[in-house]
Amino acid sequence: MGIFVPLRECYDRRVSVFLDRFAAASGHPSTDAVHDMRVALKRLRTFFSLAGAIGPGYDAEKGFSAARKLFRAAGKVRNLQVLEAKVYETSRATGLE
Repeated sequence: MGIFVPLRECYDRRVSVFLDRFAAASGHPSTDAVHDMRVALKRLRTFFSLAGAIGPGYDAEKGFSAARKLFRAAGKVRNLQVLEAKVYETSRATGLE
Protein backbone atom coordinates (compact mmCIF):
# COMPACT_ATOMS: atom_id res chain seq x y z
CA MET A 1 0.00 0.00 0.00
CA GLY A 2 2.50 2.64 1.11
CA ILE A 3 2.20 6.12 -0.28
CA PHE A 4 0.57 5.17 -3.57
CA VAL A 5 -3.03 4.87 -2.34
CA PRO A 6 -3.10 8.37 -0.79
CA LEU A 7 -1.42 9.76 -3.91
CA ARG A 8 -4.00 8.09 -6.12
CA GLU A 9 -6.82 9.49 -3.99
CA CYS A 10 -5.29 12.96 -4.17
CA TYR A 11 -4.92 12.65 -7.94
CA ASP A 12 -8.51 11.49 -8.32
CA ARG A 13 -9.76 14.45 -6.23
CA ARG A 14 -7.68 16.95 -8.20
CA VAL A 15 -8.89 15.58 -11.54
CA SER A 16 -12.51 15.51 -10.36
CA VAL A 17 -12.35 19.15 -9.22
CA PHE A 18 -10.66 20.18 -12.45
CA LEU A 19 -13.30 18.41 -14.57
CA ASP A 20 -16.08 20.16 -12.64
CA ARG A 21 -14.40 23.54 -13.10
CA PHE A 22 -13.69 22.83 -16.77
CA ALA A 23 -17.35 21.96 -17.37
CA ALA A 24 -18.44 25.17 -15.65
CA ALA A 25 -15.99 27.31 -17.66
CA SER A 26 -16.95 25.57 -20.90
CA GLY A 27 -20.66 26.09 -20.30
CA HIS A 28 -20.36 29.70 -19.19
CA PRO A 29 -16.87 31.23 -19.38
CA SER A 30 -17.41 33.89 -16.74
CA THR A 31 -14.47 35.55 -15.05
CA ASP A 32 -14.95 33.44 -11.94
CA ALA A 33 -15.40 30.18 -13.86
CA VAL A 34 -12.20 30.67 -15.86
CA HIS A 35 -10.32 31.69 -12.73
CA ASP A 36 -11.57 28.64 -10.82
CA MET A 37 -10.57 26.34 -13.68
CA ARG A 38 -7.07 27.83 -13.75
CA VAL A 39 -6.74 27.39 -9.98
CA ALA A 40 -7.78 23.73 -10.35
CA LEU A 41 -5.14 23.33 -13.07
CA LYS A 42 -2.50 24.91 -10.84
CA ARG A 43 -3.34 22.45 -8.09
CA LEU A 44 -3.14 19.58 -10.56
CA ARG A 45 0.23 20.87 -11.75
CA THR A 46 1.41 20.90 -8.14
CA PHE A 47 0.37 17.28 -7.81
CA PHE A 48 2.39 16.36 -10.90
CA SER A 49 5.39 18.20 -9.46
CA LEU A 50 5.05 16.24 -6.23
CA ALA A 51 4.79 12.98 -8.15
CA GLY A 52 7.94 13.91 -10.07
CA ALA A 53 9.78 14.70 -6.85
CA ILE A 54 8.98 11.41 -5.15
CA GLY A 55 9.06 9.19 -8.24
CA PRO A 56 12.47 9.52 -9.88
CA GLY A 57 11.31 7.78 -13.06
CA TYR A 58 8.23 9.97 -13.49
CA ASP A 59 8.38 12.87 -15.93
CA ALA A 60 6.10 15.51 -14.40
CA GLU A 61 6.54 17.89 -17.33
CA LYS A 62 5.34 15.25 -19.77
CA GLY A 63 2.46 14.29 -17.49
CA PHE A 64 1.17 17.86 -17.38
CA SER A 65 1.97 18.90 -20.96
CA ALA A 66 -1.57 18.68 -22.37
CA ALA A 67 -3.02 20.54 -19.40
CA ARG A 68 -0.32 23.21 -19.76
CA LYS A 69 -1.68 24.15 -23.20
CA LEU A 70 -5.15 24.60 -21.74
CA PHE A 71 -3.74 26.57 -18.80
CA ARG A 72 -1.96 29.00 -21.14
CA ALA A 73 -5.01 29.41 -23.39
CA ALA A 74 -7.23 30.01 -20.36
CA GLY A 75 -4.68 32.54 -19.12
CA LYS A 76 -5.15 34.55 -22.32
CA VAL A 77 -8.91 34.47 -21.85
CA ARG A 78 -8.52 35.49 -18.21
CA ASN A 79 -6.24 38.40 -19.15
CA LEU A 80 -8.84 39.66 -21.63
CA GLN A 81 -11.56 39.34 -19.00
CA VAL A 82 -9.55 41.34 -16.47
CA LEU A 83 -8.74 43.98 -19.08
CA GLU A 84 -12.40 44.21 -20.05
CA ALA A 85 -13.39 44.67 -16.41
CA LYS A 86 -10.80 47.43 -15.94
CA VAL A 87 -11.96 49.26 -19.08
CA TYR A 88 -15.57 49.03 -17.92
CA GLU A 89 -14.65 50.21 -14.42
CA THR A 90 -12.65 53.15 -15.79
CA SER A 91 -15.38 54.14 -18.24
CA ARG A 92 -17.93 54.18 -15.42
CA ALA A 93 -15.65 56.17 -13.12
CA THR A 94 -14.98 58.79 -15.78
CA GLY A 95 -18.54 59.01 -17.08
CA LEU A 96 -17.72 57.54 -20.49
CA GLU A 97 -20.28 54.81 -20.15
